[in-house]
Amino acid sequence: MKKLIIISIISIIFCYCSNKSKEESDTKKQESDLYGEIIFIFKEAPQKQFISTRENETLGGRTYFNFIASYLDKNGITQYLNPKREPFTDTLKMSTRSPKTEVYFNKLGLEGFSYLFSNGDHVLISYKNGIPHIEVINRSSKPYDYQFENFFHKQRNDELTLFEQFFRALPINELSKGMTHEEMDNYQKRRLEVYSKSLETELILQVQVLDSLYDEGVISEQIKKYYTQKIEYINWGRLSKLKELVLEKKLDSIFQENLIFKNTFLVKKGDSLQSEMSLKSIIKEGESLIQNRFYHDFLLHHFLPNYIENRTVKASYDYGNFGGNFHEWDRIFDSIQSSSLFPEKVKNFLLYHYMNKIASDLSPEIVKKYYQKFKALSTNQDHQDLINQKFKIDSSKSNKLTLQDPNNHTFYLEDILNENIGKPIYVDFWASWCKPCIELIPFKQKLKEDYPSIVFISISIDDDVKAWRSAKGFKIFDDLEFNYRITNPLLSDFIKKNQVVFVPRYFLFSKTGEMVDPNAPKPNTKEIRYLFDQQIGDVTYKKFPFEKDRHKP
Repeated sequence: MKKLIIISIISIIFCYCSNKSKEESDTKKQESDLYGEIIFIFKEAPQKQFISTRENETLGGRTYFNFIASYLDKNGITQYLNPKREPFTDTLKMSTRSPKTEVYFNKLGLEGFSYLFSNGDHVLISYKNGIPHIEVINRSSKPYDYQFENFFHKQRNDELTLFEQFFRALPINELSKGMTHEEMDNYQKRRLEVYSKSLETELILQVQVLDSLYDEGVISEQIKKYYTQKIEYINWGRLSKLKELVLEKKLDSIFQENLIFKNTFLVKKGDSLQSEMSLKSIIKEGESLIQNRFYHDFLLHHFLPNYIENRTVKASYDYGNFGGNFHEWDRIFDSIQSSSLFPEKVKNFLLYHYMNKIASDLSPEIVKKYYQKFKALSTNQDHQDLINQKFKIDSSKSNKLTLQDPNNHTFYLEDILNENIGKPIYVDFWASWCKPCIELIPFKQKLKEDYPSIVFISISIDDDVKAWRSAKGFKIFDDLEFNYRITNPLLSDFIKKNQVVFVPRYFLFSKTGEMVDPNAPKPNTKEIRYLFDQQIGDVTYKKFPFEKDRHKP
């Protein structure tokens, strides 16, 4: 009898373990289905390109596109696909944890195309006139699943998209010369209104084309849903831009009181886009849409600036010579943290987004305080690791500008300045990747030879020690007594107060240690020699003769 009982117990345990093992195996299989990859085969991707946002005018500039495609990972962080360029064919693998992934492709122009791919897809991307042609080669798809954007834009005769026309239509300096502030504001409002109506017309047309293709059976239901959502959030962005027009009070009441209203989810009724959706439902959609660029753009460029950031006063922080005028990122962080509106994924992303803003713009004391808050509040370890990796915030670190010499010894700029009282000091901030910095090195060497009584300090902003040590600038500056690399850029009072956000950057200090010029002339100018002569006493008059030629940040 005892044997039978023991055998029964063993059988029960065995069956339980077998079932549990099978359940665990099934669970692992389900999880593994979500951990896959998408393979992209780029055929003769176009060369890196300069896109001119404005031409022959002072305002604007040129944008350098150094990547071909991008996507948002599970944390809402932009990642890039950057294949070898023509005439090569290059294969890239993208790891994914989602059954569907949106990928955005650049094209010649300012506006790119986005597509939705499935886990396991093999995608061939070929190019004609800089425009990507997408083909999924390992499974069947509807004819227009990956041709809708190309098809739609081919139907239009204009060379530039409405977005590009709008961007290039920004008012120029010459236009504003004869305008009062009120006239310029009115001009901007009219321009925005015209753009808004044109964009709504285009969105309605896209909805019509999308519906027609679906009715013809040449675009799948899932892809139709994706593009419908994309158009929907473009429309939301359009509405949020109209704050200074008739819709201002209506939109403010919607977003403040969380009311339901008819003018969002895109259903064509008559000549406008209408339907029903509340702010709460839009934000909650972020739990599933946080990896989609259209939702991401709506959140960062429309919703947050117009309905959260603008509710805080721009605060002027005491940043020494330059000052700082920012939104109160710390206050916005607190409002996000205390809000019940945002689901977990969206809240984590927003806390990460504003922690970046705080670390970049606000004082070291505030940065340290909010970094501790961020670590306690965020449930996303990847976001915490990214902030730590990017800013290297450590509450135990000094707010003094901390420097590392080639022998890994630590120094403070403040101490170095104090130790050299009695000599003028010329401080140079540079980086290994900065071409103008490297080009100016011979001029700095010549200055050092011509002015032996001046102390020259070289400070690299390189984060990578190897890049610093292997740089041409390091090898040349290595004979300097003062050759360093910053180790606490975003916790340094000096960097924040003087807004050292670009290189090359030069500072000149007097014999008494006082800052003579927080934006000193470059080493290849007559101005810097004049200032040096002043500091060592070779010039008796004080008027600066080159003021009109001075470099301004």
